[in-house]
Amino acid sequence: MKTSPNEKINATITINARSIIGKIDPMIYGHFIEHLDGCIYGGLLEKKRKNGTTRWQIRNGMIEKIKAIKAPVIRWPGGLYADGYHWRDGIGPIEKRKTKPNYYWRFHGPVIGPPDPNHFGTSEFLAFCRQAGTEPYININYATGTIEEAAAWVEYTKHISARKKERGGKNTSPVKYWGIGNEIYGLWAFGHTKPERYAKRYISFCKAMKKVAPNIKFVAVGNGNLKSNWNRRVLEIASDWIDLFSIHIYLPGAEHFPAYFAKKLFAPEDAYYSMVAAPLVVENTIDAVHSTIMKISGRHIPIALDEWNVWAHPLQLTHGRYTLTDAIFAACTLNILQRKSDAVGMANIAQLVNVLGVLQAGNKGIYESPIYKVFKLFVDSCGENLLKCAVESEKFSAQRLGLIPAMKNVPYVDANATAHRNGDVTLTVVNRHNSQSITANIKLRNFKPKKNAKLSIITADNPDARNYFNKEDVSIAKQTVSVHSSSFTHTFPPHSITALAFAKSSR
Repeated sequence: MKTSPNEKINATITINARSIIGKIDPMIYGHFIEHLDGCIYGGLLEKKRKNGTTRWQIRNGMIEKIKAIKAPVIRWPGGLYADGYHWRDGIGPIEKRKTKPNYYWRFHGPVIGPPDPNHFGTSEFLAFCRQAGTEPYININYATGTIEEAAAWVEYTKHISARKKERGGKNTSPVKYWGIGNEIYGLWAFGHTKPERYAKRYISFCKAMKKVAPNIKFVAVGNGNLKSNWNRRVLEIASDWIDLFSIHIYLPGAEHFPAYFAKKLFAPEDAYYSMVAAPLVVENTIDAVHSTIMKISGRHIPIALDEWNVWAHPLQLTHGRYTLTDAIFAACTLNILQRKSDAVGMANIAQLVNVLGVLQAGNKGIYESPIYKVFKLFVDSCGENLLKCAVESEKFSAQRLGLIPAMKNVPYVDANATAHRNGDVTLTVVNRHNSQSITANIKLRNFKPKKNAKLSIITADNPDARNYFNKEDVSIAKQTVSVHSSSFTHTFPPHSITALAFAKSSR
């Protein structure tokens, strides 16, 4: 039930600064790049001419943008693309590498699946990760590749490591995380098979690759479709070899074209509330998959949510079209991932550049989407430990939209409290209401704040606000607010994402 325009909305947020209920895994802030449309060629990379030769090189300003959001891990080369990619095509002198068809995405047309010049191969990806200060995560070719090819790929990364005199070592690889296949459960995927066959072949890949580098960890293909028996069967056979269990979630799912057209028929307010309620689908899926893991394996296997995002428009297959509404979805999802760090060991938003990208890049430069702003706010503001945080808030209902079911009793306010190593506390608050401010009574238990708190806020005139190359309607505003005691009120604007950072008083 939604409130009337003139009704005042209140909430209560109670934080216990001495009650740490979990450690937040920084790997939940990860990213993903795939050889799809302009994500890599024309996005992450741009053509540069040097010494009479034109080559693809990392775009000016890109590394700085990625460092600014402290990306902990980046997944590559796919995605669905990975199960048609042969890594040897992308090694050796650039001028000798052959352009190959984009084996998966070419079926969707030349815009989505242009030929791959193979200028961005394994060594280039690892060099990019070093520059960006991020952990590399490689997804191998399970479908059209071989076990021997995968093991040789691990060996090649060791060779690069030794050559660059970095971490090196006789049996170590600079790549810790290796995914074995992508969405193999789906009819749309190369190598589609039954869970029993996947699990048995998965083990064979693991054994061969582990012989080359015992330090590596494996990510197995899981299924976010809770009606499928895929997860149960894969875990029954292969759980001893699984280090992380992958699931993918896109909402409302614009690949389901009826969802897109249904949204067009919705009243704008109804479509908005469906989207900002959608993170609860992410939470329910994580809970269900984690429960299955514990029941079948009997041990903790972290989930890798290594593809997640809003996918609300068909054109997002070529470029991001994110609004403030999508930023609210992302903020609520990050709040959930913080609360579920006991179940989720990695998350990778899809994608980093252009295609569904949090960054948009082209001839005019780079611009930051509203979702990028959310990542910036979270990594700059949030602490390492999750605190007990009780929220009392009025609630609303949302209609079904695509893969988002109809929902009731969704709180207008979503909040997390985190603690920093120095004892400071940060409160992140999302006001989901599309038109009304919410005044919250904030109670800081077992914590005496300094008189001034730092506030960072993302909002705009309306939930449909977007950013462009030459215009930024959604940004992070910073200010200082007065805090006179451990119990005070603060008003959060409509459709807003706020971080309140409290420094601990020494008195």
